[in-house]
Amino acid sequence: MSPKAPPASRKPAPAAPGALLVVAAIMGWLLPGGGHLALRRLGRGAVGLATIAILFAAGVAFEGEIPRPERGSLLSYGKTFACLGLGPSYFIARGQVRGDSASVTSEYGNTLLYAAGLLNMLLILDAYDIAAGRKS
Repeated sequence: MSPKAPPASRKPAPAAPGALLVVAAIMGWLLPGGGHLALRRLGRGAVGLATIAILFAAGVAFEGEIPRPERGSLLSYGKTFACLGLGPSYFIARGQVRGDSASVTSEYGNTLLYAAGLLNMLLILDAYDIAAGRKS
């Protein structure tokens, strides 16, 4: 019986030029999963885009509300920050989506919208780390 070779460890990709770091981050904000698509990580980009689109659509369907910052309400700034991760979709939806806080499902909708924005922020950071060569 021959000994098995140890599994090859995955080495991080070499660092990309500085401009690609910025492009990956901006593309990730403009289009969920766009940073990965710019880095030719089509699988991750497609899964990220689909996941965030589903979370966003479910949040709107459950009558979630796109938050706006309110003076004197620290929590409103946190909710707004979470949804800003949605990129331009936040600004488009802010004028169009009017959640119904009296609806039984509105809290679920709000939570799904916050999760979509925060997940996109994680995708942006992941694309940046891949472009920087810190991970593969």
